[in-house]
Amino acid sequence: MSTLIIVSLGDNQLSGPIPCSMGRLHNLQRLGMFDNTLQGYIPDELCQLENLFDLDLGRNQLSGSVPSCLGNLTAFKLLSLRSNLLNSTIPSTLWGLSDILQLDLSSNSLIGPLSGAVGNLKVATDIDVSYNQLSGSVPSSIGSLVSLVNLSLAHNNLEGPIPSSFVTCLSLVLLDLSQNNLSGVIPKSLEALSYLKYLNLSFNILQGEIPTGGPFKNFSAESFVSNRGLRGASHFQVPPCKRKTSIAILKYVIPGILSAMLLATSMIWLLMLRRKKNVKAAANSIFTPQDF
Repeated sequence: MSTLIIVSLGDNQLSGPIPCSMGRLHNLQRLGMFDNTLQGYIPDELCQLENLFDLDLGRNQLSGSVPSCLGNLTAFKLLSLRSNLLNSTIPSTLWGLSDILQLDLSSNSLIGPLSGAVGNLKVATDIDVSYNQLSGSVPSSIGSLVSLVNLSLAHNNLEGPIPSSFVTCLSLVLLDLSQNNLSGVIPKSLEALSYLKYLNLSFNILQGEIPTGGPFKNFSAESFVSNRGLRGASHFQVPPCKRKTSIAILKYVIPGILSAMLLATSMIWLLMLRRKKNVKAAANSIFTPQDF
């Protein structure tokens, strides 16, 4: 058994805890135990599998914390713990997995912020931490993940703006930030993401104009549902952008009118003053002493 390099037990009806003895399979490279009803903690003994590059424990009933020692398995290419009952923070050690391609921690009860150290996953193509209870802001360091194809942060408690640094994730095909508390405007720079096919920003508190260039030409209203402050084109089913109103126009017209009126008043006053002087001069010429 110690010579095994692949163990695939996925999609069965296995129950109970993961045996700690799995840690003795030192040559193991791939371990798949997804789609079962496994329970209990993820044993630290799995961290002894130094050659492991693919671990999929998704869709079970595993509870407790994500073992921080998993970050020591630097050979990881794929780590999936999706759809379990995990309720810890995301260990900072996971952000040191510089060779990981796919990280899926979705559909758990993970808490705490999404660390800016996520930007260390330079070669990652897929990151999914959706359907958790993550809080804080979306790290701008995600912009350094130039190989990223799919990113889902949906259904969390994230807040603050959408980082404009996303513009450097030029390989993005899917971006899902829905069901959070994100605010501010949609960065117009996202128009440069020419490969973006799926965008979901619904159920946030975004405002301002929805961009219309680049991939936004192909998005529907579903991408922006329930953001009361958004404005834009009619096919997005949001109120139209505010154009220059009569009040805005008057802001520029009224000063001109007032200036013209002031000039006209000044000219009339000067004319009246000159006329008054002329009348007075005429009167003086009529009643001079030589007339008597």
